[in-house]
This record gives sequence, structure tokens and C-alpha cells, in this order.
Amino acid sequence: MTQHLGPTWLEGEALTYPSGGFKRRARVVLRRNPHNPIELRYGSLRIVHASIPDTFSSIPARLRVAGQTIIGYVSVDPATEQFAFTPEAANCRQCAIGEGCRF
Repeated sequence: MTQHLGPTWLEGEALTYPSGGFKRRARVVLRRNPHNPIELRYGSLRIVHASIPDTFSSIPARLRVAGQTIIGYVSVDPATEQFAFTPEAANCRQCAIGEGCRF
């Protein structure tokens, strides 16, 4: 069953079984991750492929942009109460090695 939150939606988890993840889609708002310098059209709506939830509040997801796959996760943005895609932390320029997102 598809869940709707405003203009965003997430297809049901049953689509991922029995073959595994990334079989369902979600229409999400792109949300910036301060620990990933990638430039996207943040705030816009996009379709991502989502997997099986890995925690109570996030679902691994993949976004395709100009032939590139961006790995991240889908969650509910508490400010807008909509599904949002956030890229994973990568190549952070803010955190020093050994602290924050750079280990």
C-alpha cells in the first residue's frame, strides 16, 4: 500500500519481497546533507528507488542524476512532514579526520 504525505509518497514494503531491496519507488523532496558537498536541486521533487528499512526512521535509497547514482536514505522531514531523500555523508569538508562524519 502506498503512503502519501502531501505531494510525496512511498510505495509499500511488500514490493521488496521476496527478491530484496530497491524494488519500490518513492516521490521525495531532496534535502541537503551538510556532510556531503554534492550539488542537487534541493527542495525539488524526485523519484528514488527505496529498499527495506534499515532503522525505525530511515530507508536506504538510490537517486539517479545525469547517469550518476547517489546513495542516501528516505525519511520523514519533521519540518515539512513529507518524505525526503538525503544523500549519505561523503567527502565532508567540515569535519576533521576522526570526528563527525570522517573516520
